[in-house]
Amino acid sequence: MARNLDYDWFIVDPNDMMLQSNMRRDPDVGPTEALNFIRLLTTGKNIFLATPRLRVDEGSYHVYRARVLFPEFQCAWTAAAYSALPTEVSDQLGSLGQRLRFILQAVDQVSYHSLKQANNNTEDHIIYHLAYLVMLATGVFDDLAWTLRFLYSLPLDNFATVLKSPDKSKPRLLDALITNNAQLHAYLSSASVQSKIRMFYPFRDQLQHRQFVTGGLIVNGRSTPRILLAVDRDAYSQLPQTSAAGPRESWGVGERDDQEWMDPYWFVRTALESVADIVNGVLGRIDWKSYLQTLPTDKRVEAEGLLAHGPEDAGRALGWGHEPVYFWAQ
Repeated sequence: MARNLDYDWFIVDPNDMMLQSNMRRDPDVGPTEALNFIRLLTTGKNIFLATPRLRVDEGSYHVYRARVLFPEFQCAWTAAAYSALPTEVSDQLGSLGQRLRFILQAVDQVSYHSLKQANNNTEDHIIYHLAYLVMLATGVFDDLAWTLRFLYSLPLDNFATVLKSPDKSKPRLLDALITNNAQLHAYLSSASVQSKIRMFYPFRDQLQHRQFVTGGLIVNGRSTPRILLAVDRDAYSQLPQTSAAGPRESWGVGERDDQEWMDPYWFVRTALESVADIVNGVLGRIDWKSYLQTLPTDKRVEAEGLLAHGPEDAGRALGWGHEPVYFWAQ
């Protein structure tokens, strides 16, 4: 058999000797990353797998995946589904749930095309889905802010209903939360949480108010050509070198030849992690179960029984039978 070094390694066992071998190369990856690549390959080909042999429809796939990555949303949505919440809150949570599923689709599309052969087509797909992702992320923050406004009947105007604090003062939303949910107020007021929220807005402002994102084919020596996206200089300058949201490098943003560039693959990975942290952090600090106490006994018991189930049980409810392996890799 002829030797051919142009292949990919997929190490899928954490105890595989290749992980400790001196033959291991920098591009070699471990089980989690390998599963993520496999998952991106299958979803990019419109093959949605619950297990290696069990194919499901796209809607069920993302419903399950959203439940895994945003576990705190389930309690809020259960209260909404059983009509334990005011209509305005239920409607806002419905909007939030839709955005969360669309974010997962956008992240997968950007990641898939970022890993494909770099050309004009992959560049267009990357830019299209990344622009949508950024708008969805800031929309998620607005969904959360309006949910809090309706849930606690906060006397706010529309411009004050935001999670992001201004540069010099807190928004009235945070001030109003002091007496309604002190734990949530402390969480949203922390510098680490605000930095994760604020990181998205320079990119949103660039997309919405200034020149649209452009890309370029970058070749660095013998490395594989990649599509990088040019970042607006003003947007780049607003990103802290290091913050609680992570250094610029963790977002795939850096400088090259007097131009600021973004690696879309790493940007969307960190973006998803940050959105998940904020969604779970906000919703997890609200006592949704107290609203279930207002339901008739049979409905309350039914709703609480639903909340007792984990993601694996959701898979069984969808008829899958056992835990989907591919959902666990982000």
